[in-house]
Amino acid sequence: METLNKAQPPDLISNIEVMRLLDERVSVRKKELQEQIEEQEKKEAEEAATEEEEGEDGVKKRKKKKKIIRTHPKLQQRDWIEEQVLEYLKATPCSRADFEKLPTLVTKLRGKGIKGFGLTKAESLQLLNFMPTESVDIHLMIEDLQSRITPEERQEELLNTVRECLLEEENTDAAAAGEENDDDDNNANDPSSTVAEDEDEKMEDAKKDSETSKDDKMDVDEEIISEVLLGLGRDIGKEKTSSEVGKEGGNEEIIGAI
Repeated sequence: METLNKAQPPDLISNIEVMRLLDERVSVRKKELQEQIEEQEKKEAEEAATEEEEGEDGVKKRKKKKKIIRTHPKLQQRDWIEEQVLEYLKATPCSRADFEKLPTLVTKLRGKGIKGFGLTKAESLQLLNFMPTESVDIHLMIEDLQSRITPEERQEELLNTVRECLLEEENTDAAAAGEENDDDDNNANDPSSTVAEDEDEKMEDAKKDSETSKDDKMDVDEEIISEVLLGLGRDIGKEKTSSEVGKEGGNEEIIGAI
């Protein structure tokens, strides 16, 4: 084991390096455990076959004991911690980075002059851990960004440098998202689309108004028809009453003449 000088701080290590290290350790441990389980099952199968042969010969059959593979309690806790840390790191942005391209990225981030961005070790480590793709992200990771990296085109160049180190799937998704945002912006800024939307709204309003006026007209017509029918009923009733009265008067005259 290497002994570190107390006056010398250890080198910084990125999340992706920790993730790769833990992934290798967990994979090896699972492989070894699987080999142990297969070997144990093979031994148990051989012992079971031997016991069956002894039983056929009349010898008392022995009860087989299953061996349980156990790990030291302290090692179990260590294994659990490593697996939990690994699962967490796999869900962070560092898992999207292409590990083979990171050395070139660090060289550009730490470099001076036009080809580099002059970032500190801590700032470079932040970018490696979070792999930012938006301008608002690097403002939180790089101190005094506005004065150190100018103009804004240089900031966009920094973001493009980080994007180049992402896996191809992530770049494709980011490009698709950018195209969708551009389409939304174009539709919002396109006056023809706005005019068409206004015309559609006017047509819908006019249609609703026509339907409302039609319903009102039908209600008025129904009221007029009901009033006319009611008037006709009243006239018929009056005529019937007058005819009955005239008939009774004629009958009285005939009786008086007799």
